[in-house]
Amino acid sequence: MNIKLVKALFLLAFLPTVLLSDPADKSKIIITPGLLERARQGNAAAQLEAGFAFFRAKNPVRAAYWFYAAARQNLPEAQYNLGRCFMAGYGVKPNRQKAFEWFSRAAEQQLAPAMLECARFYLSGIEADPDTDPPQKAMAPDEKKAFELLEKLAKNHYIPAINVYARYLIKKYRNDRQQKIIALLDKAVSRGDAEAQVLLADYLLSRSDHHRDEKRARALLAAAAGKHPQARAKLALAVEFGIGAPPMPEKAFALYKQALEENFSPNAAARLANYYYSGSYGVKQDIPRAVELYTRSAAEGIPEAMTRLGDCCRAGIGVEKDPDKAFELYFQAAKMDYPPAAFALGRAFELGEGTPADEQAAFYWYYQSAMRYEPRGLLETGRRYMQGKGTGADGRKAVIFLEQAYANGMTEALPLLEEARKMPQSQPETTPQATPDFRL
Repeated sequence: MNIKLVKALFLLAFLPTVLLSDPADKSKIIITPGLLERARQGNAAAQLEAGFAFFRAKNPVRAAYWFYAAARQNLPEAQYNLGRCFMAGYGVKPNRQKAFEWFSRAAEQQLAPAMLECARFYLSGIEADPDTDPPQKAMAPDEKKAFELLEKLAKNHYIPAINVYARYLIKKYRNDRQQKIIALLDKAVSRGDAEAQVLLADYLLSRSDHHRDEKRARALLAAAAGKHPQARAKLALAVEFGIGAPPMPEKAFALYKQALEENFSPNAAARLANYYYSGSYGVKQDIPRAVELYTRSAAEGIPEAMTRLGDCCRAGIGVEKDPDKAFELYFQAAKMDYPPAAFALGRAFELGEGTPADEQAAFYWYYQSAMRYEPRGLLETGRRYMQGKGTGADGRKAVIFLEQAYANGMTEALPLLEEARKMPQSQPETTPQATPDFRL
């Protein structure tokens, strides 16, 4: 099978999915009377070139017209481009059904980008569209057909398809098809693909079994740094926390700065803000800069930044003191299962900061943070089981949480633990008790 893998001069690379980089000599394509005359005479290659010339001239209607003319003559590149027009609503009304039809025609001629688009459609399916004439029926997802196309493309080393295939397997079969995922990404990594390097690094670090490989993950991120917008920020995190090698906070700071200079990364911004906030590891303390970075990162939905910015609002550090705003930031981050935010929310309910005081709600959020191994949450939950504060007193549960708190570095738990062990010990519950829902 001869799959067309070579970049064609006239393949589009616009939204919704960028597949190919624009060739360097594409700027030479201009609209000339001779080109249009050949196109009008029915020359399919000229029609394709004319479509691309009008695309470059930002004339979507005429671009789509000439792509359609060439596509009707069974030119696969034109069929692919017309499919992209229908996907993006470029010069035509958006229509995913028609996009799939034209991609399918190009895929029948083994055009790799079209085969990949068909695979995407088979993975996602297509919703029914009653507003078309005639109304279009839904197309159910067909994983088998998608995998057949992706396997063909992967065997031919088509890197975009390998990455799409691996991403899907990670999302749906991450614990069932580990060897396949790693083998696929290894194929793309062997060709120096930065996206595959980052994907494989993330996957190796997400494992808790024998597939976890911190050293290799760090090497992959280092190889992708500078080529992938997220790689340097991820590498900085590995360097800061000693993943795959001893921690080097000073080097991590430099990497975070480089990551922000290359491409704004909300995660890198949050981590860099921590350095400026604390003034640690030789970095001069700069609270305004820290607040600025926390604010930008929080706006992107990073729970660590939301929590840190909440701390600033609670204490009036670098911003006007605003307990209401702090509470809202904590709450939004806690909903994202960020343990420090859940702990901060418990404290807000305990102290009545930004919300009416409520001991039961305080216990609920301390407990939520404890169940995610937040050390302070473990300590506070154990203390509250001792005191019967916001919940019933329970010596057995107090011991459990205080032991975990102590094991996680909370030395304050030790004297409390000795006291809790003297309390009457309840029997383990056979049926879990429902916890009141204070999620508002």
